[in-house]
Amino acid sequence: MYGTYNTSVEVTATITQDSGTGSRGYIQVFGILDSTSGITINASVNENTGYSRFGSQIASEGSLYTNFDVKHIYINNNQGLYLDGTKTYTWGQQGSFTSPLTMYLFKANNSSAIGPMRIYNCRIKENGVLLRHFVPCYRKSDSVRGMYDIIERKFYTNAGSGTFEIPT
Repeated sequence: MYGTYNTSVEVTATITQDSGTGSRGYIQVFGILDSTSGITINASVNENTGYSRFGSQIASEGSLYTNFDVKHIYINNNQGLYLDGTKTYTWGQQGSFTSPLTMYLFKANNSSAIGPMRIYNCRIKENGVLLRHFVPCYRKSDSVRGMYDIIERKFYTNAGSGTFEIPT
C-alpha cells in the first residue's frame, strides 16, 4: 500500500526486546522511507527517544518518547503524531504527496531497523476510510503465523526473512 497525504496509520504494539545490536537502537514500528523523493511516513522509537516523519517533515527527537515493554498506540497522519491518544507533534503545512514506495509493518521499507515487537493490530485509513485492519493470527491448516486483514479477508505471511514468533 502506498502512503499519501491522506493516509493515517495506527499501530498498537509493545516494543519487547533488544534490537539485536546489543542496545535498543531505533526500531521502526511501521513506515515508508524514501530518501530519493523525500516522502516518508513512519514511526521510530528507541530507549531514550523517538521520532517520526510525514511527507517531507521530520518530527523532533522525543516526539515519540516511549517506555519499552509497555503497550502503546502510535498514530501518524496529516493532523499530527499521537502516542496513546495524546498529540505529541503537529505537522506544518505541506502539499499533497504520494509515496513511490509501499509501506511496511515492523520496519520501514529501506531500513535495517527491524522492530522486535508484539503487535496487537494495525489500521490504515485513506481519507478517513478504513482500508486495512491487520491482526496477528495463525493459519489453522499449517500453523503458519502471520497477519490477517479483516477488511480484505486476506492472510499475509512474513514478507521478510524468518517467521513470526509467538510469545511464551
